Amino acid sequence: MLRLAQQYGRVSDPVVRQELMKLYTSYQISKYIGYRTRTAASKGIAPGPEVSTMKIAISDRLAFQGDLVESLMGADGMLWGSDAIDDGYWQTMVFMGQWMARIGGGTEDVQRNIVGERVLGLPREPSNDRTTPFRELPH
Repeated sequence: MLRLAQQYGRVSDPVVRQELMKLYTSYQISKYIGYRTRTAASKGIAPGPEVSTMKIAISDRLAFQGDLVESLMGADGMLWGSDAIDDGYWQTMVFMGQWMARIGGGTEDVQRNIVGERVLGLPREPSNDRTTPFRELPH
């Protein structure tokens, strides 16, 4: 990301520098949550709320990263394939890839509900159909 900012001559922009540090900090947080999860797993401890927290942090970071790439690249972000910077790496991995992380493994909303209900002890959202099988729900 730093290289991209340098390539577009934006690395000295204080706002861009701040955004790059936010991205770096978010990456570091996810990395250390991952270490914590792996350490627990290596000791035979079942994963806890940090897994949902990490999922939320990663999907938030990827969305933020996509916005930052878009602001750095401007109109160049619309190019694709060999016409694009780095053969379209940013478009494929950042713009498109963020949706895989945001949906795969449970959407952000599902993960936030898990944290709210199981970790914070908040009540479940009201629902009249909790005991009704899905096939019997009105569509």
